[in-house]
Amino acid sequence: MKFSTLLPRGRLFGLALVALLTVVAACGSDDPAGDRDANAKGTASKDHPLARFDASGALGRADGAGAMLQSNLFPVTTDVFLRAEATTKTMPDGEVIAMWGFALDSAFEALDGDVTVPGPTLDVAPGTPTLTIHLDNNLPVPISLVIPGQAPAAAMTPVRLPSDPQRVRSFTHETAPGNAAPVDYTWNLKPGTYLYQSGTQPQVQVQMGLYGGIQLNSAAGQAYIGAPSHNTEVTLLFSEIDPAFHAAVAADDFGPGQTVTSTIDYQPKYFLINGEPFDATAPLDSILPAGAANTTTLLRFANAGLRTVVPVIQGLYFSIAAEDGNLLPFAKEQYSLFLPAQKSADAYITPTTAGTYAIYDRRLDLTNGTAADGGMLVYLEVAP
Repeated sequence: MKFSTLLPRGRLFGLALVALLTVVAACGSDDPAGDRDANAKGTASKDHPLARFDASGALGRADGAGAMLQSNLFPVTTDVFLRAEATTKTMPDGEVIAMWGFALDSAFEALDGDVTVPGPTLDVAPGTPTLTIHLDNNLPVPISLVIPGQAPAAAMTPVRLPSDPQRVRSFTHETAPGNAAPVDYTWNLKPGTYLYQSGTQPQVQVQMGLYGGIQLNSAAGQAYIGAPSHNTEVTLLFSEIDPAFHAAVAADDFGPGQTVTSTIDYQPKYFLINGEPFDATAPLDSILPAGAANTTTLLRFANAGLRTVVPVIQGLYFSIAAEDGNLLPFAKEQYSLFLPAQKSADAYITPTTAGTYAIYDRRLDLTNGTAADGGMLVYLEVAP
């Protein structure tokens, strides 16, 4: 099945194609050889962003130079100072979205870090036994921090709703708005790729932007004991935005009796990788350096959204080695990756040819609002 028949420009989301590809993406393939054959034959239509390749897979440079999409990576050791604060993010179509995000400060109340969504990716030094995050909350509501898959150093103390003690509001102790002293969260670490996020009303606060990536190698250039060594790492953090939801939360109009009562009718309009949707007017802004040909690159995937995504790589294959911080007994070779909400995975690529390779959502979250040619699409640039 050729991509030229699946990805035409303009009416990209014809109802028949959406129905077909949603079923394919949800079911996946039990036959890696079948995946391999389909991807080898696939090509994009000449007008679609996926078609900006020459014979070697290189992205055409006629668009001019542009800034590279950054993964917001910060090396850290045992102590980290994070600040939660309101911010905004402007989409390619000009819509301004109210967000909450994290900044990495040098000390409590130093206010010298930039608030970003997602928050800074914490690259923990190999061999670090524990990590303590000192939290500063400049938001109008209580928040907290959890890292699913990492063990807290002390027992978690859930916070229950005063009006209904049977319901939990937060998975662990909270940081009050405007706290005068840092509130600490400590974990005993194990290697892997994870998400850190608010543990308070996560269905609201994570979607508002209180999340980020955290990664720890077992040794320099090795993700896990027994895993292959790698030369380069790339972080790919997926998320989405429902503008109506964000506006309601920012206006304190979310909850029982409010305009937006829950996330049941959550309808995202923007689809992001590393906090940015693809912009067809500036494709070079969506390039991520991915090492050199004939070397191994580790791709760290995580999904901070509420919906499942299916990342697929054009022209290469993943060797999927770990899921949720757990090394698999055997690597799985396939060109797509099933990534439900809150899941993480580690995969390797070893390109033999320099060029630019697209990674995008196979479920076709490739729009910005109502405009086509956007959403979850980035390019990996492999040097000669």
